Amino acid sequence: MKIGMFDLDSLKMTPYWGDEFYPSATDEQIAELEQLCGHPLLPLHKEILKKYNGGGPEANCFNMISSENGISLQWPFAYFYPLCEDRNKTTNLLNLVRQYRRFIGPDTLPFAESDYQEFYFFKWVDGEAQIWLFQFQEQDPESRFVTNSFEKLLGNLYFDEDLD
Repeated sequence: MKIGMFDLDSLKMTPYWGDEFYPSATDEQIAELEQLCGHPLLPLHKEILKKYNGGGPEANCFNMISSENGISLQWPFAYFYPLCEDRNKTTNLLNLVRQYRRFIGPDTLPFAESDYQEFYFFKWVDGEAQIWLFQFQEQDPESRFVTNSFEKLLGNLYFDEDLD
């Protein structure tokens, strides 16, 4: 299935918890999430929530160039957060927006886990959704810019057997 120029099937998604994906996110859940974060979801993210709610791609890594020193850094990528009926579920996007907003600020939306007490989030800057990574460092949590394109992030995911 192509969304814009991206082939969603190329992610080879699998359920992250158990044998099945969560039920597809509904239009009502998506509308509530959009209202909560204050921005429309990216079409590709909407389709991931509808088709692979709570799934993870086969690829488990993403490389990025550090803006601080120009060094290529490898970051793990585990799964997309689901939108689910259970509003008390800790990984439910509706909970995570409220929980993480104090760390990442307004105009943001956490969307995926990295597996190392880090998560990826959208940050809207001048109306455009950038991709950032939040790291729970020991004393000083920090956010790092990753890329200005969700499609670029997804298109550059790859499998690293050392992280499996």
